[in-house]
Amino acid sequence: VTYTTGAKVIKTDASNNVLTGAKFKITGTSSDQVIVTKTVYEEDADGSYYKLTDGTYTETAPTTATADKYASTTVTYSSKEVTTLEEQAAGATDITVEVDADGSFLLTGLGKGTYTITETVPPAGYVIDGIEHSLVIDCTIDSTTKKPTWTYTIDGVSATPVGDYVVLKVIDKKTSD
Repeated sequence: VTYTTGAKVIKTDASNNVLTGAKFKITGTSSDQVIVTKTVYEEDADGSYYKLTDGTYTETAPTTATADKYASTTVTYSSKEVTTLEEQAAGATDITVEVDADGSFLLTGLGKGTYTITETVPPAGYVIDGIEHSLVIDCTIDSTTKKPTWTYTIDGVSATPVGDYVVLKVIDKKTSD
């Protein structure tokens, strides 16, 4: 299981009117923290699983006709879920996104890491805001529930999600300003 989160970028002018036509470049890291859950089988006299010769397990007891498919016809196993937190090498993310008709776009599938969001093309009649916006995402996993808790920092300031996403508002000025 890989936990990811998302961010919403909204493009507006100084009066909070949404703008379209802007393009952004997003660079940064991808998922580098992974929760791995797997089933482990242990030898157990009271277990209900049998090991097959191909290394898999079944709850179907061996019979005389199927005995050759089993690693042992007498040894039984029990199963349990084991969850571990693993770190993996971060993958590179480098994408270009254009805002949609409502002046925004969603970034999803973001993992723990640091992302830079830079406007590359302003809307017609506006100038680029000129800021390389920084989005830092951190994640901790609750040891009991195995659920993620996300924290966000945008441009050095702690941010709280609005709905399902943390929001970055990018404001452009008119060329006449």
